[in-house]
This record gives sequence, structure tokens and C-alpha cells, in this order.
Amino acid sequence: MAYRFWEDAEVELTSADEGDIWAGYDPEKALKAFRETAGSLKEIDADARIAAIYRAREEGTRPISRP
Repeated sequence: MAYRFWEDAEVELTSADEGDIWAGYDPEKALKAFRETAGSLKEIDADARIAAIYRAREEGTRPISRP
């Protein structure tokens, strides 16, 4: 099932309650992904990012014209 939220964006929703969620799990593939992405966020200023998140929560993220 696909939903269109914006003119150029489409999101597809699928049901995860079909059978065993771990059926296709590959621990070696997961470890490889963790190792490849390790340290990828080390350049981000965590305090600044957290402050930006709290500021967005207070200000809101939707335009005033949209409910």
C-alpha cells in the first residue's frame, strides 16, 4: 500500500506481522554494516544537535498555514 504525502514523495507501508521477523536475519551482514558505519557520526557536535532538536520541538516544524 502506498501513500502520497507530498507531490514528489511516496511512502510504502508494509505489514511486519507476517511470520517470524527474524527469519531473514543475517548476523554477519549486520556486523559488516555496523563495522562500515562505525564512527560516521564522530564529527557531529552532539550538544548542538540536541539543542536543535529541543528548539524544533518548541518552535514546531510545520508551517503556520498547515494544521
